[in-house]
Amino acid sequence: MKNKLKLSRSIVSYDALSDIDETFNLGDETLLFSLKEDILQIECEPLGVLVDVGWYPEFNPRGRFRIYVIQHGDWDQPLEEKTAKNLAQLFDALTAIIERHAL
Repeated sequence: MKNKLKLSRSIVSYDALSDIDETFNLGDETLLFSLKEDILQIECEPLGVLVDVGWYPEFNPRGRFRIYVIQHGDWDQPLEEKTAKNLAQLFDALTAIIERHAL
C-alpha cells in the first residue's frame, strides 16, 4: 500500500498494511489476526500531522478500517476521522486525506 500512496512531505513510519493481501476476504480466519488497531502510520513533521490507520474492533470480522488525522498529538480532537470497509475504500480515503492536507 505504501508504494501506492503519493506522499510529498510525509513518511510512512509504520506499515503492517502492506502485509494484507489486496484481495483479502473477511471469511479467512488467518487474515483476522492482521486486522489490528495498529496497521499504518504516516507522519508529516513540518505540519505536525499524523495519519493513523487501524481496524476496530480489533480482530473482528464485523469491524472497519478507521483513519484518524491527528495534529500536534491531540488525539482528543482529530482533524478528521474516516472509516472504510475494504482496502479499495481505505486507499480512496487515504488518497483524499493526503491531497487535502498536502501530505
